[in-house]
Amino acid sequence: MYMHIQVFVILSEPEHMPKVHQGVTTELIGIDGNSYAPFYNNLDLKRMIQINSGLDGDPDIDYNWSTVTDYLDLFDKKIAVNIAYVVGNSPLRVGAMGWSANKANSKELDTQKGLLREAMQEGAFGMSTGLDYPPGNYADTDELVAIAKESEKIWRLLSYTRAL
Repeated sequence: MYMHIQVFVILSEPEHMPKVHQGVTTELIGIDGNSYAPFYNNLDLKRMIQINSGLDGDPDIDYNWSTVTDYLDLFDKKIAVNIAYVVGNSPLRVGAMGWSANKANSKELDTQKGLLREAMQEGAFGMSTGLDYPPGNYADTDELVAIAKESEKIWRLLSYTRAL
């Protein structure tokens, strides 16, 4: 398994030969809290892709997915490696409260938990946090604990810590 793959490179080079030749059979995507599903607003998805373009590129592709199922379908039987997807806290937060840096209220926390449950039911392996990257870095400890408890019920939590 390998992490820190450039997601859109996999789609543009589906043979993935450099990794396959090294024996990599599975890529973990969605790490560091910044993942590309679920996004129910195309403008929010494009904004997330732009924010991460230094790492993942800004490909000329149709941004026509919204759910985790739709997103994983981009990879299914189209690339040479397996994909394990973790949903980032950033799309959960954007889905609940937009790009706001405000503290999440109880309704917004419930929305994030619901989005996480839905993502897991659609094939996400777990959840990731990226506490140095917007908008996930706006989450305070209470928000992270509440969502982590939901993640714990279902599967896994991967965290990228805050810088000091």
